Amino acid sequence: ATAAVQERMRSFGKLGSELLLPALALYADSNNTAGEPPVHDVCAMVSVTEPSVFTYTPALVRVETTGTWTSGMTVTDFEATGGQNTLVATDIDADKFWDVVLGTYGSLAGSMDQRA
Repeated sequence: ATAAVQERMRSFGKLGSELLLPALALYADSNNTAGEPPVHDVCAMVSVTEPSVFTYTPALVRVETTGTWTSGMTVTDFEATGGQNTLVATDIDADKFWDVVLGTYGSLAGSMDQRA
C-alpha cells in the first residue's frame, strides 16, 4: 500500500483514519523500508471477486510436511513435469487492484461517518 494509496484511504474520513490505516499499520514486512506495507489478505479476496486483476501461471504447489526443503511451507514448482495442480498469481494490475479495493471501501465510507 503505497503512500498515495494510504492518502486515498485517509480521504474516507473515519473509515480511513479509525479502521483502514490502523489495520494497515499492523501488516509488517521485514524487507519493506518505504513504509508501504503488503496486503496479502486483500489480494486473496480480490483474486476471488475480481480475478482479472491478476495474471495466473499454472504450477505444482504442495505443502512441505517432511522437512525435506522447509517444514510446513508451500513449495511451488513452475516447471513441474508431473503436472500442475493450481494457478498461481504471478502478476498484478496494481492500479486496477486499488480501484477495486478503494472503490469498495469508498462505498462504505459515508455510512460509517453517519453512524458516529
